[in-house]
Amino acid sequence: MAAREFWWQKFRMRKGDGSSVVLFLGKLNRTILAVFGDVLVAAEKLARERPDVRFVFGGDGDCANELRRRASARANIVFAGQLGIHEMAAVKEMAAVALLPVQRRADYQMSLSNKVYDYLAAGLPIVSYLRGCVGDLLDQKACGVCYDDAEGLSAALKQLHDQPEFRQKLGAASRRVFEEQFDASRVYPQFVAYLEALAAASRSPDGLF
Repeated sequence: MAAREFWWQKFRMRKGDGSSVVLFLGKLNRTILAVFGDVLVAAEKLARERPDVRFVFGGDGDCANELRRRASARANIVFAGQLGIHEMAAVKEMAAVALLPVQRRADYQMSLSNKVYDYLAAGLPIVSYLRGCVGDLLDQKACGVCYDDAEGLSAALKQLHDQPEFRQKLGAASRRVFEEQFDASRVYPQFVAYLEALAAASRSPDGLF
């Protein structure tokens, strides 16, 4: 069985049936647990109003069991467990939206995490509880939206589910941002050029040292 077909079945969905996968990939730790209540409330609301939306959490961590316990009554929340590289590629290809339900710690809002780069590379619209650097990126590049509570989360997911053209527009913007700003083929040459300029300046009489 192909990887994607396996995951369609595991998520209790059929390819082409209009279902939407809202995907989180990462460690299931206290920063997720702290804001998971909004996900639970939004999932309950969407179960009634958009029953073809599924939340998929891929990964493991010290709060995985507690998260599973809290979500045990929500049939539209699926925990996929720890995923390998090929499995992650399969679920990202299936996903409609990437989710960042992460506590607004100051240090988390001062930089972009690997999850953000991963979601951008996959061309997924990002729905984030984090603001700061992440929120600025989503606003400025129009590649996602932020939410503040369960109502905001459910509204954002309903809009992205109901408006495929809007969802695709945000997803295309995500991929474009990654290619223009974060792709290794661009970042590494720029970094090398910076180091070469720094080295040249250090050897100059009027340089840095």
